Amino acid sequence: MISDISLDEDELWSITTKTVRNEINRSKRENVGVSVYRGGKVSDGLLNQFNIMYHDMYEEKGMPGHYLPINELKEYADKNALIITTFEIEGNTVVYHSYLTDGYHSRFLHSCSEFRVADKAMRNAIGRANKYLHWNDWLYLKHSGIIEYDWGGISSYENPNGIDKFKMSFGGQYKKYYNLYSDCSLAARTYSEIRKILKR
Repeated sequence: MISDISLDEDELWSITTKTVRNEINRSKRENVGVSVYRGGKVSDGLLNQFNIMYHDMYEEKGMPGHYLPINELKEYADKNALIITTFEIEGNTVVYHSYLTDGYHSRFLHSCSEFRVADKAMRNAIGRANKYLHWNDWLYLKHSGIIEYDWGGISSYENPNGIDKFKMSFGGQYKKYYNLYSDCSLAARTYSEIRKILKR
């Protein structure tokens, strides 16, 4: 799913579903805060806290072993290509998002939310927070000169799962892309050849 965020703000607002708009508006009225980190502002501490929540969220879902690629994210941050946004409720960070950008296009990489809360009302507030953060991310990226918001892929357009439906609820167009890998150095080509031999 690709969203054209070069549209004006009213047009962007209109392409989201009514449910998304209602939840964003409700979230705006709550005691919340949004932060954006880019380049040198992406600290080791921020990445570590992001990683802890990311790992714990998958543990809660019964899918252990998921961790953020910290070293890769640090390299992106060093090249000013990484953006991390957070959503806080009553001073506590409850949602993280990460993006890769080249200055004109952005790709949604990771997302995690605080699931270890027993209170149903707080869980609902965190669900609204995730939508609100996406909306704020759109506006931040748009005002930074970015024109395209890539939702990072969906599992099926014809038979969408829950996450797919969430992404679709923000509008956008369905497009098919391919990820291609190329060995750009002698070391990478050597490594690839060794892997081929070992697989045989």
